[in-house]
Amino acid sequence: ANNLTTCAGVPVAFMDESTNNPTGWYWEFGDGNTSTEQSPVHTYDVTGLMSVNLKAMNEYGFSWKNKTGYLTVSDCSPTPTPTITVPTTIATPTPTPTISLEPVAAFSADNRTTCAGVPVAFTDVSTNNPTEWHWEFGDGQTSTLQNPSHTYDRGGFKTVRLKATNAYGSDRENKKSYINVKRKCT
Repeated sequence: ANNLTTCAGVPVAFMDESTNNPTGWYWEFGDGNTSTEQSPVHTYDVTGLMSVNLKAMNEYGFSWKNKTGYLTVSDCSPTPTPTITVPTTIATPTPTPTISLEPVAAFSADNRTTCAGVPVAFTDVSTNNPTEWHWEFGDGQTSTLQNPSHTYDRGGFKTVRLKATNAYGSDRENKKSYINVKRKCT
């Protein structure tokens, strides 16, 4: 950053120095205003200590760079436009972003040992507010309900998968041999 102090009413230029070819940006300026421009100019109308956050995105994910108490905005005479640079590194295919708003898929079942022909109720317990669900029950059947019920026709151990999705991404949970379906119950 060239300058960490500015005056209310003076435009501040923010520069994106992200790596790994970002294709989208989301800036939070600390005063309730945001921008999706790569290198925006923002004018503060209020004074105080501002935290500046940048979310840089590419096809592999996103990364947040949070600068808490980064810029002091004072009530003073106008000065030349300061430039604030917030460098960040975008997630690559292997690393997981530190701060994530994408869902973390998780589920449970009301009965893990059941009989063929008896319904099993599945409950989504994913975090970060998923808006879409895709279940695979291990017998070729699927569902897009949040909390589906499924009846197995054949015995055996069934691997159950859940993909939870929201506007920020998706996550999967796979539970191998999670449901034990008995062919006959006495």
